[in-house]
Order: sequence, then C-alpha cells, then structure tokens
Amino acid sequence: MYHSSRRLILTVLTMLTIVISLSIFQVSVYAWEVDRTGTVYNIVDGDTLDATSVGRIRLADIDTPEVGQPFILHIAKFMFF
Repeated sequence: MYHSSRRLILTVLTMLTIVISLSIFQVSVYAWEVDRTGTVYNIVDGDTLDATSVGRIRLADIDTPEVGQPFILHIAKFMFF
C-alpha cells in the first residue's frame, strides 16, 4: 500500500511540474494591425510582399508554397494575375 500511494504522489507532482513549466515558458506569437499605407513594389512569394514606408509584410493565416516548391506558378497566377 505504501508503494502505490508514493507512486501516486510522484505522478501527481510530476504532472504538476510539467503543467507549471509549460505555463511559465509559454511562447506567444502576436499579430497586430498597422494603420499605415504604402505601395507594393515587390512580391516575394504567395504570402509575403514588400511595400514602401511599411517594409516586408507577411500575411497572417495564409499558407502558400515558397519559391522553388511545387505549385508556386499556379498560386502566383491565381493570386496576382
């Protein structure tokens, strides 16, 4: 009986340690809205573009192939022509 209660306590302490560690070392990614205007002068790939006075913009929640990956020409025609 002693070993099973000790095992339970160790299991609970281990789980607690994991939960606390994950909450302390949580990595957050934030997206924000920019209230500036600019002119697009370069399209890097399907979800990234360069604009004057703003710089490089990566569109949030858009997943397109990178340059050199399959279907990049199809995506470029669909989005920009």
